[in-house]
Amino acid sequence: MDISEGALLIAETNAKRCGVKDRVFFIKGDILGGLTDIITQSSFIKDTKHNDKGAFDIIVSNPPYIPAEEIKTLHRQVRDYEPRAALDGGEDGLDFYRVITCEAAKLLSPGSLLAFEVGYGQAESVFGLMEKDFCTIKIVKDLAGIDRVVMGCRK
Repeated sequence: MDISEGALLIAETNAKRCGVKDRVFFIKGDILGGLTDIITQSSFIKDTKHNDKGAFDIIVSNPPYIPAEEIKTLHRQVRDYEPRAALDGGEDGLDFYRVITCEAAKLLSPGSLLAFEVGYGQAESVFGLMEKDFCTIKIVKDLAGIDRVVMGCRK
């Protein structure tokens, strides 16, 4: 799912090139408007078999996570060429995590995985957002030793 038509076209091209286009669904939508509504209005639910316990076994997200005020301090190559929508995570950078965590709790089957890429210094906050509906939450460091992924299983 992405709000950008261009990003979806690239993703579809990559899926075709990798031979998985027949197993991947691409949905255009604004995640901040709620995943559940977007997904249930798409052909995804109609075209796939799922049970009443959840539509997904895994949700992985690399959402925009830069705090709005920090965007102007980013390196010029990022700030001037990346779409703002791909960077801006709201006032504290956590807007998308709040929505996705809440929506994922409705969409994931019990025991299923939610995993996020997080920005520098955000892992503990995202961990806290996940505690209500997720268990066995862990933080994984990247190769530079920075907390980069937060993941947990739906209770």
